[in-house]
Amino acid sequence: MRRITAAVVMVAFILVFQTTSFAQGPSPPDGALTTQEIAERYQSAAVTIETVIKLDSGEMITSGGTGFFIDKAGHLITNEHVVHEDAVVDPRGMVHKPIGYEYWVIMPNKNRRYQAELVGWDAYRDTALMKALEIDPKDFAIAALGDSGAVKIGDTVYAMGNAYGLNNTFTSGIVSGLHRHPNGKPTFRFVEDYIQADTPINSGNSGGPLINGRGEVVGISNATYSGADGLHFFVPINLVDVARLKLGEVKLVYIGIDVMLENFERSGTKDKPGFWDVATLNEETGIDDLDALIILANLTYSERWAIVEEVDLDRSSPAAKAGLQRGDLIIEFNKKPIKSGQDIRLLLYDVKPYVTLEVTVVRVAKGGGYAEHTLKVIPRGMPSSDPNLF
Repeated sequence: MRRITAAVVMVAFILVFQTTSFAQGPSPPDGALTTQEIAERYQSAAVTIETVIKLDSGEMITSGGTGFFIDKAGHLITNEHVVHEDAVVDPRGMVHKPIGYEYWVIMPNKNRRYQAELVGWDAYRDTALMKALEIDPKDFAIAALGDSGAVKIGDTVYAMGNAYGLNNTFTSGIVSGLHRHPNGKPTFRFVEDYIQADTPINSGNSGGPLINGRGEVVGISNATYSGADGLHFFVPINLVDVARLKLGEVKLVYIGIDVMLENFERSGTKDKPGFWDVATLNEETGIDDLDALIILANLTYSERWAIVEEVDLDRSSPAAKAGLQRGDLIIEFNKKPIKSGQDIRLLLYDVKPYVTLEVTVVRVAKGGGYAEHTLKVIPRGMPSSDPNLF
């Protein structure tokens, strides 16, 4: 949700706080490129995106971001938050609904602007696909897409973007961390698996490319900590599903569960859990039987499970109908082994509504003991109310 400070404003912004298909651009030459070669290529591959939003109040707001071309048909990748809003809040606290959009692609190095259309968007991975209309293919270069799975801490990376309206701002730095969740505890609703780098990005960089030394895009500029020094976050390019974005808005299914995405710090050892281990599991699962909690603690010292932390108890929810319970350990989801809740979140992306899937769980019993159960879940389309559980 975006806030506006006037009836008509210009906002250049960036967020403040795995198996996919790729669009294929030309591969760069073997070996690293010079910094100058990378900068020159992306002066023509990265562009400014201007989004004009018409609100139901009659007001118009204009926001800005960055995108980059991935084919000669004029398709561009950017962030979803650059091109789409569910609601906008004015200075009085009133919520307005967007009722229309107009998009422009600005080519700073050509002194040209082209109208564009939004092809598809994915709020869960904060990615979007656009297409520039009636653009001359000679006016732009195509970004080569790399493999974010090959990125390593210490790699030199570059960013190109419309920082605070300064077009084609080119910066460099190194990868500082991988698999980051900058909002603190990761949430099941959104796929946060960021690349962290000290490559400077600012308001207006959102949607721009993060580039490796071979001139390949390995991430998308997305978020930064306000007031922090060198804490910047990028969506891994491997999370961009271009084929699905070409079909329009990406929608996920509804199951009605929340799961622990990552293991927690332990105070004891296997077969001898500490008080912290038992207390944490009691809080996360609601199980109050000490024998069951000790067994659960022992079972969860391995890394091949995901604890169900919450179940939508509405009997019409797919999870409740299937018999899933809070405290279940999911070990297989849709016949695929699970190492953590992160795996389930990624697998949900490919689950289709009303197609039965199997969920295998280990369930501890009061007083001790446990058993394995395979449950059949029939997911449905995500409700319009956009619930807090999947």
